[in-house]
Amino acid sequence: MARDTSFYYSFLVLPAAKRQAIVAVWDFCRAVDDAVDEAPVGTSAAQVARWREELARCFDGRPPETPQGRALQPLVPAFNLPDENGNLVSLSSLLRLGPAVISFNRGHWCPYCRINTRALAEAQTQVASP
Repeated sequence: MARDTSFYYSFLVLPAAKRQAIVAVWDFCRAVDDAVDEAPVGTSAAQVARWREELARCFDGRPPETPQGRALQPLVPAFNLPDENGNLVSLSSLLRLGPAVISFNRGHWCPYCRINTRALAEAQTQVASP
């Protein structure tokens, strides 16, 4: 993670293990965003497919092909988040049930979060199919 982003400094307050994990996730997401934003016209879908495959490698144990995937893969088994009831759930246990979408919403008062939630609901059938 580059020090020219405000995220770098906000992550410094986290315990080392959490900081390593969030930096790996941030770096992976940044690489995907850059790959799609900078893709030649008409090749964005191929870039998304490439990064989806890289993420699949991180979760299924195959060796990742990118530095971002190699940094992320060792952290995947330890990834737990609270569900809607506040119970910690591992991402690996959710993935055994099928595809998963993780969305962080600040609250029902956030207009962007509400738009994002509606878009996820509309895309549910696409996400659910492999």
